[in-house]
Amino acid sequence: MEAEKVHALSSQVARLRIDREFVSQVDERHHALMAEMEDTQAKFDHTTQRCDELTVQWSRLQRDLDAEKSRRAKSENAANQVLAEAKELATQLATLKGEKIWWVSHGVMSCFEFLRRSPHFSGLLDDMATTAYETGRHDGMHAAYLDCNRPDLITERFWAATPASNRMAETMSAVANDPLPELQQIQEAAGNPDPDVIRRLLDSSSSNVDTS
Repeated sequence: MEAEKVHALSSQVARLRIDREFVSQVDERHHALMAEMEDTQAKFDHTTQRCDELTVQWSRLQRDLDAEKSRRAKSENAANQVLAEAKELATQLATLKGEKIWWVSHGVMSCFEFLRRSPHFSGLLDDMATTAYETGRHDGMHAAYLDCNRPDLITERFWAATPASNRMAETMSAVANDPLPELQQIQEAAGNPDPDVIRRLLDSSSSNVDTS
């Protein structure tokens, strides 16, 4: 009986020794896992903080990129507008050069011919020629009467018959002061934005002239 008790106690002691070793191993493992968990948590916190920082940087970079895209789009629009304006100015410059060449080679002379051939101006010239002829004839007869010693023929009727000097003054005043309708037509056509308007006006006048 005593031997069995001793054996049983020895077995219990052996089991207790094994249990203590197991508990010690489990405790050591627990402490190791806790340390590893704390280290992993620290790494996780650091990674989370770094991720938040990168997210903030990404948002800032995205805003900067969007702003740069907006500035670039505005710059491209402004450049396209300037390019379009430059093309328009180049077209206008070419048109102005063409108009300048036309005015120098044809326009000025065509305006002069348009006015010279106008009925109003032609009528004034005819009046001047007629009045000059009558004035010359009258003054010539007056000088002839004096040369022939016939002042008796220079009567009031003679002076009243040909009031050419007054008509000459009126004609000269009309030439200097009366507005020419054709000149107003030229001015209105020249002020039209379409340069072909005055060309058609002057060309129509030239084509209507009888060259026979």
